Amino acid sequence: MFTALQGHISLSFESCILDAKKIPRLHRLNISVPVDGKKDEDEVLILLEDLSERRQMEEAFVDSEHRLALIIDFLPDATLAIDCNGRVITWNRAAEEMTGVRAREIIGKGNYEYALPFYGYRRPLLLDQVLSASAEWQQSYTVLEKKDRILSVENFYPAVGESGAYLRSTAAPLLDADGKLIGAIESIQNVTQKKRAEEITAIQRDLGISMIAVNGMEEALSICLNSALKISGMHAGAIFLVDKGGDKLTLSVHRGLSPGFVEQVKTCAFNTESSLYTQALYSSADELTAYFGDIILQEGLKSMAIIPIYHKDKMLASLKLSSRIISMVPEHSRQAIENVANYIGTIIARLQVEEELRESEERYRQLVEVSPDAIAVHINGRIVFINHAGARLLGAEKVEGILGRRIIEFIHPESRQVYIDLMEPLAANGVFPLTEMKIILINGRIIYAEVTGAALVFEGTPAVQVIVRDITVRKKAQYDLSREVYKLRVLYDLAVAMSSSQSMDETLKLTADKSRELFAADCIFIFLMDENKSEAFPHTLSGNKLTEWLEVRIPYGKGLIGMVAASESGYIIEDYITSPLFTHIFDDLVLEEGLICGLAAPIIIGNDCLGVLVVGHRKRTVLTEANLDTLTLIANLLAVEITRDRAEESLQKSLEHLRTVFECTVNALSITAEKKDPYTAGHQRRVASLACAIAQEMKLPQYYIDNVRTASILHDIGKLQIPTDILTKPGGLTEIERLLVKTHPQAGYEIVKTIPFAQAISTALLQHHERMDGSGYPRGLSGEEILLEARILAVADVVEAMASHRPYRPALGIESALEEIRCGAGTIYDAEVVEACLKVFSSNNFTF
Repeated sequence: MFTALQGHISLSFESCILDAKKIPRLHRLNISVPVDGKKDEDEVLILLEDLSERRQMEEAFVDSEHRLALIIDFLPDATLAIDCNGRVITWNRAAEEMTGVRAREIIGKGNYEYALPFYGYRRPLLLDQVLSASAEWQQSYTVLEKKDRILSVENFYPAVGESGAYLRSTAAPLLDADGKLIGAIESIQNVTQKKRAEEITAIQRDLGISMIAVNGMEEALSICLNSALKISGMHAGAIFLVDKGGDKLTLSVHRGLSPGFVEQVKTCAFNTESSLYTQALYSSADELTAYFGDIILQEGLKSMAIIPIYHKDKMLASLKLSSRIISMVPEHSRQAIENVANYIGTIIARLQVEEELRESEERYRQLVEVSPDAIAVHINGRIVFINHAGARLLGAEKVEGILGRRIIEFIHPESRQVYIDLMEPLAANGVFPLTEMKIILINGRIIYAEVTGAALVFEGTPAVQVIVRDITVRKKAQYDLSREVYKLRVLYDLAVAMSSSQSMDETLKLTADKSRELFAADCIFIFLMDENKSEAFPHTLSGNKLTEWLEVRIPYGKGLIGMVAASESGYIIEDYITSPLFTHIFDDLVLEEGLICGLAAPIIIGNDCLGVLVVGHRKRTVLTEANLDTLTLIANLLAVEITRDRAEESLQKSLEHLRTVFECTVNALSITAEKKDPYTAGHQRRVASLACAIAQEMKLPQYYIDNVRTASILHDIGKLQIPTDILTKPGGLTEIERLLVKTHPQAGYEIVKTIPFAQAISTALLQHHERMDGSGYPRGLSGEEILLEARILAVADVVEAMASHRPYRPALGIESALEEIRCGAGTIYDAEVVEACLKVFSSNNFTF
C-alpha cells in the first residue's frame, strides 16, 4: 500500500517474518522514502509492527461473538436486544415461541415495533428504560426493581397468548470491549402459572382461615362455594349433598342462579355409575343439554363444570360451577377447583362426624356409667372423665377425687414405660391392644388389670379413653394354676423318668434332682430303712455341702427322720432347731449345713415304710400343706418304684431259677431219647448247635433262637415210641417199619404239647420233616405253611444226619451234606435257610 506524505512516499504491507526462535509471526512493515531527489540513505524511515497477538485477539472476538449469539438463541427464556438507535439486533427462539413473531421478521425493526407482540401497541419496553429512562413509562410498572443499571419488573402483558400473560422481565445495558454503551438486552420469563398459583393459594389460605370459626354445614359450604367461584372465574355455582340413602342429590347452597333454575334443580336422581357424577367434567352448555335438558339454555349458560366431592372413596356431594361468559374453565384452574372440592369433602365429613359425635356423646355417657369396667378419659395425661366404677376401683368415694389427676399416678412404675410405649400404636391406629399392667390404688394397694385404649374426641378436644378391668383374682388363679401345671409336669416327667431308669440308684438320684427343682430347695435327702427296719441311712443326697451325712445312721423313732418313719406321717418344719416335734440329734450337722426349714415325708407303701424324703432350705421359706402334699406324692411314687425294683430283682432271680429248671428238663428229655437210640447219641445237641448258628446268621430275634434251640434238642423225642430194634437195625427197613419211623414227629408233638412250652416248639417238632415242595411228612405241608423254626430245624437235621454215622451206612461227610441242601434249595429246603447254613460253614468256620 502506497501513501503520499509531505515530501515522502510511504509503503505499507503485511508479511510473516521468523522470530529468533524460527517461529513465523505476522508483521506490518512501513517504509517512508523522501521524494525531493536526495540520495541520503539516512533519510529512509522503516517501521516494523508485530500484528500476531492483535490478529489472534480479533479472530477470538469474532468467534466469541458467534458463540454468544448461539447461547442467546438457545436460552429457555425469551431474549431480545436493541442497539442505541432502538433497532432489534437479537430475537431468540424462545421469543419467537412466546410472541409468534419470527426473528427474520423483526431483526432491524425500530420505532417500538417490537412492543406490538407484547402490548398490542407501540410503547417502550423495559430495555428502552435502560437506554433512556422515562418517568412516564416507568409509572406503568407496578413494581420496578433497580440494581445498578439492571432493571427487573413483573407485569401483565395483554397481547401475549389468548388472554394475556404475566411476564417477568430483566433488562441490562450492552457494552463493547471498551465499556462503551452499544445497546440493551432484555430477558422475559412467563410467570402466569406461578402468579395464578399464588392467587389460588391466597384464596385457599383465606378459605382455611374462614373454616376456623365456621358455624354449621350451610355456612361452611357457602364459604367453600365462593372460593371455588373465585378460582374458576365462573359466575354461578351450587353444592349438592348426597342423601343418606345414597340415591339422590339435594341442593344445599347456591350462588348466581335464578330462582326458577334453583326450584327445578332442588333434587335430582343420583347414579353412582354415571360419569356425570363420578368424575370431574368440564363441558360446554350445548353438550350438557342431553343430561339437563333446555333448562341449561334457558338459564343462558355457556359452560359448566361438575366435580364430584369424595372423602375416603365415598362420594358425599357434587360441586357445579357455571358461566354465561366463559366458554370453558381454564386448564390451569381445574386442579385448584378439584383441590377445593377435596377440601369440601373433608369439611363435610368432619362436620358430619362432629354432628354424629354430638349425638353419640350423650349415649356414650349413659353407657359408660352403667359399665362394670372402669372407664376414664384423659387429655394430655390428665383425667377429665371417669365413671363411678372407675372411681370405686381406684378407691375414691366420688369421681371428683380422681378428676384432674394425672393418669400416670395410678400406673405402677413397672408398667409406666409399657403405657407410654402404647401411645405409638394409639397414634398410628387409633387404638392400643389389650395389655396387662399393675395399677396403684389410692390406698397404695397394687392390683393387676387389663387395660385397652382408643383415641376419641371428647368435648371437641382429642383425648384418650382407657378401659380398665381388675384381673387380680384371675391373675392369682392363673398363677396357682400355672404352679399346679408346672408341678404336674415335673411329677409326670419324674414318673416317666422313673419308669425308664436303668437302676434304683439312677431313680433315686433323678428323684432328688427333680424334687430340688420343684421346691426350689437347697438340699434333698433320701434316707432308706435297713432290712431290719431299725435304722435309716442316707442313700441319695443333692445340694449338700457336707459329706459327713453319708456316715449318719438314724435310729427308728429318733430325730426327725426316725419320727417320720415311725409315725408314717409327713411334717412341715418351720424352724428345725427350735421345733419341739422330735428329739434333736445331729443338730451340729444341721447347723453346719445351714438348714433352717423344710419338709419331710415317709416313703411308704401299704404298711411298709421304706424310707424318708426330706426337703431342706437354707433361707426362711413359707411352706404350706400343698407343698407337703406334693412331697408326699413324690414319696409315694418313689415307694412304688423302690418296691417295683425290689420285686423285679426277686422276679429276675426266680426267672433265672425257672430257666435253669427248664433247661435241665429239656436236657433230661433229650438224654432219655438218646438212651433209646445210642447210635444217634449227641445228634440232637449237634442239630441244636447248627440250628442256632443258622438262626443267628439270619439275624432272628432271641426268642426265635431260644425256640429253635429247644425244638432241636427235643426234635427226635417221638422215637421213644418206636421199638429199639427198628432204630438200631443195620439193614434196610420194611415198608411197615418205615411208616412206623415216620410217626415220630407226631409222637414227639403229642409228648410235648402238654408241657407249657411256646407253641412254636411243639409245632416245630411236628413239622421238622416237612419239605418246601410238599413231599415231606406227616402232613405234606409246603412253603409258608411250614413254621420258620421247623424249616431251620429240617436243614440242620439233614446236614448233621448225613455227616454222621448211622447203623445202616457210614458217615457221608460235611461236603456231601452241604451239596445235598445246596441242590435242594428252593425246592425241598428253604432257600434263605440254606444260604445261611452255607455261610455258617464257609464264613464262620462252624464245626460240630
